[in-house]
Amino acid sequence: MRGKQLVVRDFDSHMGTFLDGQQIDEAAIDDGVHIIRAGSAVISVEPVNELGKTVEPIHLEASELVDESQ
Repeated sequence: MRGKQLVVRDFDSHMGTFLDGQQIDEAAIDDGVHIIRAGSAVISVEPVNELGKTVEPIHLEASELVDESQ
């Protein structure tokens, strides 16, 4: 979040991050429906009239990570 604006950022990922089909390094999401693709994940961002819930970042230890690329 930047103020009240949702921002999507790619941190030099291997496969890139795409917003509505366009590869981005960083982009603010405007009103409306949007599709984000980050690696193999596809995320739909849609406006709603409900308040969101704040979610804090999590920290995983290396032993908790699973490499599914093999």
